[in-house]
Parts: sequence; structure tokens; C-alpha cells
Amino acid sequence: MDFEAYLHRINFQEELVPSLRTLASLQKQHLINIPFENLDIHYGRSIILNKEKIYNKIVSEGRGGFCYELNGLFNELLTWIGFKTKIVSARVFNGNDFNAEFDHLVIHVQLNELNYLADVGFGDFAVTPLLLHPNAIQHDESGKFRIKQFGQEFIVYKYIDNAKKPVYKFENIPRSFDDFSAMCHYHQTSPESHFTQQKLISIATDHGRITLIDDKLKITQDSISTEFGIKDKNEFKDKLWKYFKIKIS
Repeated sequence: MDFEAYLHRINFQEELVPSLRTLASLQKQHLINIPFENLDIHYGRSIILNKEKIYNKIVSEGRGGFCYELNGLFNELLTWIGFKTKIVSARVFNGNDFNAEFDHLVIHVQLNELNYLADVGFGDFAVTPLLLHPNAIQHDESGKFRIKQFGQEFIVYKYIDNAKKPVYKFENIPRSFDDFSAMCHYHQTSPESHFTQQKLISIATDHGRITLIDDKLKITQDSISTEFGIKDKNEFKDKLWKYFKIKIS
């Protein structure tokens, strides 16, 4: 992997030292330059947990990806810089319960005896790393967060309209990249996976977020959202290029 090219892809031009400032800047630059997207699933392209293939897709081809790809590759960059990391399995809250193990991949980073969650693969989530400090309310560009600990489990909450909503939970256990292969396959093939139900591409901006799905484009700027209908596949491809600079043949 050419990590200098990866840094260029996310337009990162600061000093490369394993510090909280560097981690926060890397995460934000990643989020505003590389989109969360599931397009391969809808264009008949298998997503395989091979780091070189993921690198080529995201860095060389200028694409995005979903959590296993984005956080898996970001973890490689962090370890190359010198951060002490491990990947952990998170279970996303689906509105009623938490999904199965290995549903989501998140990065645990240890810095000066403090622990942080780094996540560039969850769409509309924290822009900066979250301190793994139970019960403290943490303010972020995208909102307020709190992490609570229940035995060996940690649950991440986000405040929406002043109400605390669970996002995902995890145990702080190191995992291997291959451990996520079965759930990666599930999310590409199961009709019960929300990734198979519609095309989705979303990216953070300096003042909001842009999200494109099958029939709708949503642009949020300074907390004000505007939605536009998408008439057909050609208009979808036009918007995909206009806002994300992605072409899929």
C-alpha cells in the first residue's frame, strides 16, 4: 500500500505523529473526502475483505465503502503512522435490539493510557474520536454522545432531540479482520440486510452532509436539510458524479 497516496486521497497535510490532534484530523479528513457507500452490492460486485483490493477501490479508484472496508483500511493507516490500535466488533441497534456480533467494525485507539473509538465507517456519526470514558457527555460537530458501561459491554449513545438513543454496543476484545467475513457476506446477500434494500452513498461536509439514495438526494447545510427527488437511473448517476465524483459502469 502507498500510504502517501492514501494521505493525499484524504487531503491530509499535517505532521504525522501519533497524537490525539493527528487522530482527530485524520478522522475528519477521511469523513469529508471518502464517502460511506454500498454501491458494489447493487452493481453485482462482491466485496471481499482483502486489504489490497480495498485499498485499490478506495484510494486508486476514488471510491468509498462500508464499515469493513473504510475502518479496515483506516486502521492500516493508523498503525503505519504509529498508533496503537485494535479492531473490535460492534452490534448496531436496529430500533428494537442489537444486531449480531461482527455487524460493525470499529477501531480502538490507545493514546497516553487513554482509550478512544475511531470510526470512519458509520455514516452520520461522530466526526472526531470518542473518548472511552463511561457516562461523560462528549460534544462533537455532529451532536452529543455518551458511552455507558454495563459489565464488559460498552454502549454508545447519541442525543437526538435531547433524547439519548443507542447507536451500537461492543466488548473491548481485539478481533482479526477475517472475523468479519461472514457478516460482510451477509450484508451483501441477505434481503434482511438494509444494505441490500437500496443504494446509499453519504459524505460529511464542513457544514453538514450530502446523502444520495435510489430516489432522493438530501443536502444538509448548517442544520438545514433540503431534499430533491431522483427521477431515474440516469439522474442518479448524474448526481453520483456531481456530488461524489464517482462513475460506475
